[in-house]
Formats: sequence, C-alpha cells, structure tokens
Amino acid sequence: MSTETPNPSRREKKSDASEVKTWFSSTVRLLHTAVTDPHEFYKSCIRELFTWKFGCALVFFALVVWATWYVTHHHDERRISTIETKYSNSNSFLLGRIEQSAEDIHRLEKTVAENKTDFNETKREKDAEILKLVSERDSVQQRLSYFEAMPANIMMLHSNILKMSNPTNSEQMNALLSSVAALTNALADVLASSPTFELYLNGLLITNNAFISLQPSRDVSLIVKNAGVFTAANVVVDLIAPLDSTNIVAVGWNSQPSGISATIDNRIQQRFPELNHWRWQADVPLPQMLYHHVATFTISTNLPAKVLPVSFGVYSDRSKVQNYSVLLGL
Repeated sequence: MSTETPNPSRREKKSDASEVKTWFSSTVRLLHTAVTDPHEFYKSCIRELFTWKFGCALVFFALVVWATWYVTHHHDERRISTIETKYSNSNSFLLGRIEQSAEDIHRLEKTVAENKTDFNETKREKDAEILKLVSERDSVQQRLSYFEAMPANIMMLHSNILKMSNPTNSEQMNALLSSVAALTNALADVLASSPTFELYLNGLLITNNAFISLQPSRDVSLIVKNAGVFTAANVVVDLIAPLDSTNIVAVGWNSQPSGISATIDNRIQQRFPELNHWRWQADVPLPQMLYHHVATFTISTNLPAKVLPVSFGVYSDRSKVQNYSVLLGL
C-alpha cells in the first residue's frame, strides 16, 4: 500500500484560494445585506470595526501617514533652512552694498557742499569787485562832468593870456584876469551850491569800503543828513545788493529793474543780472544840516552768507551821486 505525501505548496495554494473565495463570498453577502437590510449592514460594519484585523490595519495606516509626514516635514525643514541661509547671505551682501552706497552718497554730498561754499565765496568776491568798479566808474564820471560843464571858450581865454606879453596891453590883461576870476568864483559858487549828504547805518556814519556788523538783528535802519548849506529837493537813496525779493523785506522801497548797466568805451553796454536794485525817495525837501529817516529794510535769516556786499547811492536835485560800498556782517 503506497502512502502519498501531501505537497505543502499545493496545500497553501488551496488555503489561499479558499480564503479568497471565503472573502469574496462574505463581501457579496455584505453587499447583499447592504441592499436588502441596511440596519443589519450597519451592525456588521460595527462588528468589523472592533476586530483585530481592522485595528492592525488602522495602526498600520496611521504609521504610514506619520512616516510620510515625518519624511516630508524633515525634507521641507532642510529646504527652508537652506533657503534662509541663502537669504541671510544675500541680505548681508545687499546690506553691505547699501551701507557702501550711503557712505558714497554722504561723501558726494559733502563734496557738493564744499564746492557750493567755494562757489559762493568766489561769487561774493566777484560781486564786491564789481561794486567797487562801478563805484570807481561813477566817481570818474562825476569828476569828468565838472570839466565838461566849464565854458567852451576857457581855452581861448587861456591863449589870449599867453599872447598878451606887450605891456601896453595891461588893461586888457587886467580885464581878462578879472573875467577869469569871475568865472572861477562862479564855478566855486555852483559847486558850493550842490547839496552834499552823510548816510548813517544803524547810527554809524557810513564810509566807503566800511564793514558794519548787523548782529544780533538783521534790521537795517538808515538816516540821511544834508551836510550842505542849501536845501536838497527829491533826496534819493539807492540800494544795490546781490539779493532778491525772497531774501530782503524792503517796505517803503521801490524795486527797480534787475541788474546794473555799465557803458564801456561809450559803445558797449553790459548788465550784471545778479545785482538787484531798490530805491527810496523822500517826500519832503531836506533843509541844511537836518536828518531824514529812510525806510528800514530787513535781510532774511535764510541767507547762508556771513558777509553781504551792498552799495548805497545818495543824491538829489542839483547834486552829484555819493556812492558807498559797504560790507554787512550777518
């Protein structure tokens, strides 16, 4: 009698097939129950939830979810750390560039300020030279006007004097000398009759090329005095300064056209537009040896200059212009 040895692999296959068949049949029954009897289907589902297989599957699923989250989270943290390191390095580099740019801008601003200061100083020196040249030109023109006002026959009188060498012409010589003396006296009277003036700034007598400090106030008070022996009509005071209407408050003064005209060789006329002109005129005649208060003007505190060159001109009817170049300390 032969004994047949069972094959383990075939047995395992049969058991697997039976288990699949059993699972399939139970699944079909469960689906049939879900269709025919939902209440019984619900109870079956509850019973299945409390089996050890379901619990193991649930734990396994939870472990898979946790492992997936852990790996993904760890990877994301590494990426975030790498990105933060890159951003930190980039920010440090950009911050260094910004600081370097700020230092360069500060250095350029300092250079511009120094150049501006040098330019303003040079401009003030040029303005002072221009005012001095204008004053000298006016003085020369005033001196020339006296010679132009002399009678045209003065040269003929002089030539007649030289020709009278004969003693028999002594009477003509005396008459001619009398005429010359009379003409000299007339010219002296004309010159003496011209009013002359003195100008006071904040109580100080102004002299040409003087320096006067305005501290602590920038208000400028002027007084004009008739230093002559005749009454002066239509007394006028001119103010010329490298300022504009935003840097000076001159109530009672009339603004004149900007710039100063200069004639060179009687042909060329130049203007210096950086100089501005204000004019004050007295409304009453000024008798001899009396004073008249001129309208006060104020220099703005926004003016950065420490020294301001200005020019004053004083005159009236039948008088020459008296010019004063003054440096005002601010």
